Amino acid sequence: MKIVPLGSEEQAIEKANTIMRAYHNVRKEYPDFSVKVFVCGLKLKFLDMSLNDIIMNNAKAIYDNVKDEDENFMVGIDFVNEEDESRNFSEFEKYVVEAKEKMPEIYFTPHAGESLKLDDSNLRYAIEQNVP
Repeated sequence: MKIVPLGSEEQAIEKANTIMRAYHNVRKEYPDFSVKVFVCGLKLKFLDMSLNDIIMNNAKAIYDNVKDEDENFMVGIDFVNEEDESRNFSEFEKYVVEAKEKMPEIYFTPHAGESLKLDDSNLRYAIEQNVP
């Protein structure tokens, strides 16, 4: 499940905990059901870039504080957006480096290489940064 964790750390943690409570309620009837959280919003073209610091801070708060039986409930960061119309993935290097350092078990969804143009810079950057 994807969430955009804007607001305070407490609000972001509560949003993730609310999702986890709903997940556990569904599992009572459907024990094979599974949900994890991906944070998104970093590349949303209608959001100001200054909000990325809030999103990343809140992602770290969710990563540190919301556990499902000692496992991270937040498992990834999704740099989703229309690739041809948004900022280049390399502009988010600060956030990639920070996430890899502070949240080493996190997966990334870079949406690199989904361009209609013949530009492979996003894909090249994702490979060079070893984005899993």
